[in-house]
Amino acid sequence: MGKSIIIVGGGAFGIATAWQLSQELGTRSKYSSIRVLDRFLPPSPIAASTDINRIIRTEYADPVYMQLAVQALQAWTDPEALFRKHFHRSGWLLCGSGDDVGFVEQSEENAKLKGVHGAKFMVPDEVQSKWPVVKGPMKDWRILSDPAAGWAASSKVLVEMAQQSAGCGVGFISGNAGHVRELLYDAYNACIGVRTVDGTTYEADQVLLTTGARTACLIDMEGQLSALGHTVCYIQLAREEADRYRHIPIIADIGEAAVFAPDENNVIKIASSIFVTNFKYSPVSGVSLPGDLVERTVPAVLQNRLRGWLRQVLPELADRPWSDSKLCWDTDTPTHDFLISSHPRHKGLFVATGGSGHAFKFVPIIGRYISQLLDGAVPENLEKQWKWGSSTATSRETGGKPMFPTPALELGDLLG
Repeated sequence: MGKSIIIVGGGAFGIATAWQLSQELGTRSKYSSIRVLDRFLPPSPIAASTDINRIIRTEYADPVYMQLAVQALQAWTDPEALFRKHFHRSGWLLCGSGDDVGFVEQSEENAKLKGVHGAKFMVPDEVQSKWPVVKGPMKDWRILSDPAAGWAASSKVLVEMAQQSAGCGVGFISGNAGHVRELLYDAYNACIGVRTVDGTTYEADQVLLTTGARTACLIDMEGQLSALGHTVCYIQLAREEADRYRHIPIIADIGEAAVFAPDENNVIKIASSIFVTNFKYSPVSGVSLPGDLVERTVPAVLQNRLRGWLRQVLPELADRPWSDSKLCWDTDTPTHDFLISSHPRHKGLFVATGGSGHAFKFVPIIGRYISQLLDGAVPENLEKQWKWGSSTATSRETGGKPMFPTPALELGDLLG
């Protein structure tokens, strides 16, 4: 009889793992029971990955992530895979100014070293000539264009992966019966299961926490994680107007924000790269965690900054009313590396978290590496980079500079 596993959290890492393991159920699977517990059925409204789109790109200053991103892009474009119909090859412009220029240039250099071709530098006049609706000045921007990149309909992808997983025998438990309150341990400190809000206990041979920004609600992460929220705003366009913007690339200024072409519902998304912590309203003292009361609270100063940035790119839209807005909460490590590791002191407990604002693109392949973790067979280079305690205060991703260079603001200071 195979092992049992409980996956706590139905976001990107959780569903990707369930989907990967489900492909083996009923054949030579090492698992006889796979259960995913979450307050919500997919797409979970509190998961960082739940949105209309996410960037799919290969540009990285860290060659490890670039290699993984190339693998992932192959899956996104595989005509036989479920991912293909959710991927839109819009191209993207990776932009930076001032201190951010080094990240852009290192990304282009790594692309050449990895044999990834097609990316080229452009100047603002060239961008405006190719996409006339992009009328902003883009002052002092260094711009790298990659036509192979694009975006994926993230919520739709995760729902389909969850449906396939359920069809293969994975159990999804939601509501109070799926809302995990605490982990259970035996006399030897091995993790043996979970208890949910309604008092139900579930036992398993392995417990995997894919709980994102809320991981520190369940275990002491020893300072390795910090929940960060970033502003996401949406503009609803009429179809005729949306068609004018339909074919623009993603425009991503790593120090400020990114804007996407309209989706099939004629909605444009603008996502900020300015992050906030939440210590004041956190449910755990001394730890930045999202709280239910601040999920939809976007401080005016952040909205205004996003509008100011939009004037640099699509000034005609800068003063349009938002059709929706939110704070999207993810969890960061100091190095922006993922934390995919066994727990050093609790046998049977594993974590896959620390998406750090750049994890979704790996959804087609990340479950494979998490499955290897559960088997104790992660490639040595990834084990070293992702293991418990590997994060330091310096980011490898940008050669010692943070991937998102603007220091995080405190939500409590912005809300008063």
